[in-house]
Amino acid sequence: GTSEIALAVTAGMFTTVIVLVPVMFAGGYTQKIMQPLNLMISSTLVASLLVALTVVPLMASRLLRSERGKRNLLERVVANTDRGISLLARFYLAVLRRALKWKSVTLLLAAAFFVVSVKTVPALIGGELMPPMDTGIVNIEFSTPSDLAPRQVERVLGEIEKMIYEQKGVETVSSVVGSEPGEISFGGGGATAQTGKITVNLVDRTERSETIWEIEDKWRRRLRRIADLRDFRVSEYGATPLSTTRAPLDVIISGPDRTVLSRLADSCLSALRGMPGLVDVRRSWFTDKTQYRVNVDPALCLVYKTTTEDVARQLKAVVKGIPASNMRLSGYLDIPITVRYAETDIDDPKQLEEVYVSTPLGPVPLRALASSVPASTQPFITRERLRNTIDITGVNRIYTIAQVAAEARKRLAAVPVPQGYTIDVAGTAADMKTGQEEMGRALKVGFILLYILLVSMFKSFRHPFTIMAAIPLAVAGALWGLLAFDKPMCKPATMGMILLGGTIVNNSILLLDFILAARAEGVEKNEAILRSVRLRIRPILMTTVSTIVGLTPLVLELAVGLERMSPLGVVAAFGLFIGTFMTMIVIPVFYSSLDDLARGAGRAVRFLTGFEGNPINSRRGENSSRGEGS
Repeated sequence: GTSEIALAVTAGMFTTVIVLVPVMFAGGYTQKIMQPLNLMISSTLVASLLVALTVVPLMASRLLRSERGKRNLLERVVANTDRGISLLARFYLAVLRRALKWKSVTLLLAAAFFVVSVKTVPALIGGELMPPMDTGIVNIEFSTPSDLAPRQVERVLGEIEKMIYEQKGVETVSSVVGSEPGEISFGGGGATAQTGKITVNLVDRTERSETIWEIEDKWRRRLRRIADLRDFRVSEYGATPLSTTRAPLDVIISGPDRTVLSRLADSCLSALRGMPGLVDVRRSWFTDKTQYRVNVDPALCLVYKTTTEDVARQLKAVVKGIPASNMRLSGYLDIPITVRYAETDIDDPKQLEEVYVSTPLGPVPLRALASSVPASTQPFITRERLRNTIDITGVNRIYTIAQVAAEARKRLAAVPVPQGYTIDVAGTAADMKTGQEEMGRALKVGFILLYILLVSMFKSFRHPFTIMAAIPLAVAGALWGLLAFDKPMCKPATMGMILLGGTIVNNSILLLDFILAARAEGVEKNEAILRSVRLRIRPILMTTVSTIVGLTPLVLELAVGLERMSPLGVVAAFGLFIGTFMTMIVIPVFYSSLDDLARGAGRAVRFLTGFEGNPINSRRGENSSRGEGS
């Protein structure tokens, strides 16, 4: 009746919304990314329910009241779908009759389909935090030897820029080399005068014959041939979804001694060399920066009546300069003026020995007070949790980051690590683990709330299991959809699984609601099951097909930027498609099997209750008779 349909529609809306609510409060990156999407879906579903219960009945009453004239072409074409639905219904009824006779075999096949899908497909599709996306923006980070002169670094930069401009579709190029000491600027964070970053903006993918990854591969081959280019990383903008993540693969080596860290980094690079799916492997620093240590002789300082501190302060003024004044500009910030030796006077470190130091006895050359000793050191120091670190970073290509990180852990496990040192695989792989934990918590809470909702609606602890049995079948179908479209398991795909779980149960609700109503009227169980499939196949197919059609633009990535969310569409569409066709067979069989078990358990309880009660009564009778006789 109308009340049953309204109940099914309301239940279908609430089952979808209730599994989305926990994701809105999952915390961290998951909440930031998925909350707007979930709010939009939830509010749309609530609005559609209100329209379905108010506006649609009024419009239908007016449309159905009018006299039906001759059908137009569209109506005649659509009318032919009735034949297809009737044929499909007869097919389902034939299969369902056999499945009800072989219930155990049917359930075992369904369970085997789920287990094989879960065990096989995830290893084939791999995993990402977010799916790759052709953003049209390429980042090129490079470094040269730490002692390379600035003009030579500019030459390397010029060769890279020349290579970039030869590519068709380049719109803009922005280049930054080094960073300004003591200032927060582009290129900050471990940047030296020998490192650079180039941002390339391309036309969007619809106007290019090559994908962004094909262009990157072409540039990698040419970058390897540039002289004085020590290492580089080429990646699309958004390759690391979190801005705080250094690289897709980040191997963090930590420990007390920087010399040991450098040696461990070399061992890790050797272990990772030639690994399939890993490109642009580089280490964060080398011990190749020449540093001149000035050793001031305290005895000579006493002779010239000065101190080591005075000598160091004057040497700093020579090399770095001293602030003299500010250039005041109207409407702009003041520009500091620094006074120091000319570049030509201190270009060679040997010239520092001729620098004059003021003393109470007059100026004397630095060589009269100190000696300079060259030594190699690292250009900058990195620490994490107060421990010295060095990073080995890389970019995954062809294979997903989950597959690359798993292989990297295997190879790095063979590297001997001294006591007090650690090798950790971080980067996007670590972000994925955190994201999976957030989504896992939201998934558990969502399904618990779903079960409670179904219990309150059907006033049964058993029927919700029947309804939720559709979820594993839909999940298995969704996994095969990801494999068919070559999409990794990622956060949008997981979000699609949660959305799918709240949607696919609507089919089960429609079937079970009809079965229970028919049996309440005295219809035999198998007949009620067959009637439910025959009469509810139309609304089930209408819901499924309309949802899949709505998801088609997302699945086919018809607009620029849809790559990020296309796994959600693939999961929802394929899960609904395969899950719908399987649930109309498996769910009725599952219901029938649970009903048989419940009836069998009830008979067993009644039998045991009667068996245990009679002897007690007979003993009481015997005791009373004995009492009376005595």
